[in-house]
Amino acid sequence: MLPQTHNYGTYLRGDTVPEKTFTLYWVENGVETAMDLTGATIFIVFRYDSTRRITKTIGSGITAPDLNLGKFTVNSFVPEQAGTYHYDIKITFSDGTVRTYVEGILDIKTDKAR
Repeated sequence: MLPQTHNYGTYLRGDTVPEKTFTLYWVENGVETAMDLTGATIFIVFRYDSTRRITKTIGSGITAPDLNLGKFTVNSFVPEQAGTYHYDIKITFSDGTVRTYVEGILDIKTDKAR
């Protein structure tokens, strides 16, 4: 299964990227069921290159009060480096299975004031 694409959009360097809430679903026979992420680890890396990355996990940039409903929120953050960041969201389930469900781009433009 290939990840779904969700692009964050374009922001200026130093501006706040707003929080985003994701809800993951299983789809079987056309019926959506919320994915139970209880006990799972969520890991997101926004990569520009090998030295510029923004990493988030539950408790460090990700809040997840409704994991049983497949829901988690990437908290707002302020990127300090301009560039096009590619990201993916990896879920490691309690049985050790690792899946990437979402990928995309975050574009940070250079602002004129800095």
